[in-house]
Amino acid sequence: LLRERLLRYRPDLVIVALNESDLPDFIWWGGLERFRPDGTTRGRPAPPGFTLFRYSHAARAVFYWVLGMDRMTLAFGPARPACRRAQVAIVETCEAIDRLRAEHPFRLLVLVHPMPVGEKLEAAGYGDDFVEHLRGRGIATHDVTPELARELADLDPSDYAWPDDGHFKAPGYAALGRVVARLLLEDASLADVFR
Repeated sequence: LLRERLLRYRPDLVIVALNESDLPDFIWWGGLERFRPDGTTRGRPAPPGFTLFRYSHAARAVFYWVLGMDRMTLAFGPARPACRRAQVAIVETCEAIDRLRAEHPFRLLVLVHPMPVGEKLEAAGYGDDFVEHLRGRGIATHDVTPELARELADLDPSDYAWPDDGHFKAPGYAALGRVVARLLLEDASLADVFR
């Protein structure tokens, strides 16, 4: 999308915001291959039995509790290998965006932000090695979980997040925007983003 549609606008700054839902999105729907030239997407074919899974909570209980399906990957067996493959693909995508800077001068900032889970913000499922790897490649990367937790501390989670979805509502994204603005203006470790 950046290469095909957005670079024509000559951005000064490109912010890639990642949260934990990007991992199952990659696992379930695929990577960049899911995007068609006309702007639509296509997902991976659903495994057998998923029509029933989609519409029946009883079927989901059987898949999860009897058959041992992992809730994040919707696959049988350990989730870690699928999550690791998704992380590698996301790192490769961030590195590809970084390579575009050689042809199109813009500043790149990768933000890892949490998702609301129940009564608290859970750290994004990427881990410190993800952030450190990108930083080691010279890509400005920041996990905003601590700053965002402070920003949202006085709010009830139902005010800033969808209860069943785990994504932010408008007030949650507004808080994320305030955190990002402060980081860009005040954080010395991100000063290279503005050079």
